[in-house]
Amino acid sequence: MISMDFMDGLPQSSKFNCLLVLVNKRTKFAYFLPLAHPYTAALAAQLYMNQIYRTHGLPKAIVSDRDPVFTSHFWQELFCGAGTELRLSTANHSQTDGQTEHVNQCVDTFLSCFTQACPRRWSFWIPLAQFWYTNAHHSAIRLTPFKALFGYEPAQLGISADSVCSVPALQSWLDERATVQDLLQQHLNRARQLMKDQADKKRSF
Repeated sequence: MISMDFMDGLPQSSKFNCLLVLVNKRTKFAYFLPLAHPYTAALAAQLYMNQIYRTHGLPKAIVSDRDPVFTSHFWQELFCGAGTELRLSTANHSQTDGQTEHVNQCVDTFLSCFTQACPRRWSFWIPLAQFWYTNAHHSAIRLTPFKALFGYEPAQLGISADSVCSVPALQSWLDERATVQDLLQQHLNRARQLMKDQADKKRSF
């Protein structure tokens, strides 16, 4: 089972101004896929096929809100015909459980902070944001989403901005990457603390 959600209203970065966010309910592994307005159900489905289906196939179920893409006849026919259950949430009857909603809120907060901090370059660095998120320890599963999905931890880039580099273009890239990585760590910690504070507040009532 996966959840799907669109993040709209992002700063224009290259040709992109929104994201399709997918989170695996079991492993918490996430994909952050850039999109540009206006997008259609056909475009979103093609993006899913290009980036997700080729590796993971189709999910048993998709949890989403009632965005026009998810309620369109195209979307309904495509996934229902493939045997994927579509669970559409409403304000009064959410189809997601508390843990899934908590993960989605954390992802949304993390990405909102990151894209606002890098308004012109977020689309360039969004793969690093995904890598950073999926390789951070998750308390609910007691390991990283990456290891939960693939069974091992990935190798890290062996060079850093502190490395001696004779190629100016590479040095510039390493410097920017180091800055972005620091931002990612700060925003992920901020998002997690915000979610923890909200959970503690709910328990106190």
